[in-house]
Amino acid sequence: MPPPPRGPPKTTEPTPLIPAVEGLTTQVLNTLAPKYGTQIAALKAELDKHDIETILSRIRSLSKVIGKSAIHGLDGDGFKAFGEDICTEIGKIVNVRLPKNGCAYNDIVNWITGIARDHPIEIFTTNYDLLFEEAFEAVRAPYFDGFTGGREPFFDPVSVSRNDLPPRWTRLWKLHGSLGWKTSDKDEVIRTGNEVVTHLVFPEHLKYDQTQKAPYAALFDRLRAFLTTPDTLLISIGSPMPMATSEPRRRNSRSWYLKRCRKASRVSN
Repeated sequence: MPPPPRGPPKTTEPTPLIPAVEGLTTQVLNTLAPKYGTQIAALKAELDKHDIETILSRIRSLSKVIGKSAIHGLDGDGFKAFGEDICTEIGKIVNVRLPKNGCAYNDIVNWITGIARDHPIEIFTTNYDLLFEEAFEAVRAPYFDGFTGGREPFFDPVSVSRNDLPPRWTRLWKLHGSLGWKTSDKDEVIRTGNEVVTHLVFPEHLKYDQTQKAPYAALFDRLRAFLTTPDTLLISIGSPMPMATSEPRRRNSRSWYLKRCRKASRVSN
């Protein structure tokens, strides 16, 4: 009979549903290397940081200023197409489904819906994916994301700011947009119900400017109102919140981190 194994039992670290920035960068660049390998290598050589935000910011900058001139084998239109291809790949990577055996998203939704509440739960997320939506719908729990309507749901900033829906409706605020959002023929952001990736705040140097426009400005104003409400508890899950899009509003709030749950970082991008 063999002796029992020594030491503590081995545990398997759960695989994130969506990779963090490092993993996202690797996946996107590896996928696009057959088409843009020369440009990727040249950009890495001239940049101090090689994460997807730094690279995409450089690509977007080049696409706006070089016109018909060529840099690293691409002109302005070429770099514009390069940037669009990166955004498309990001959309594919974050377009995942919940595992059949449950995960942290299901646990959070079960906690939210487990008791009757006098005040609604508000979720502020910079993730593009539809995992929270899937988790709420799996248990038939109502939520409100700022959109209303049937054929082309439109964003209603009044309902977001007034926040007067019943407490059993969880508020789900997608601060950087979501899969399924797109610009309508009236130049308004609508929710399509499919998985288009045309209206997201992608990781680049212009993301702060983009969040100053509708519907993102209304969502960040809702975050500011939430933080300045007396007796508010903010639970942060994942990466630290100070970011280019939230910093100006953060400085004006009276409360910030009351509790940080880094252990559940796999829930966040």
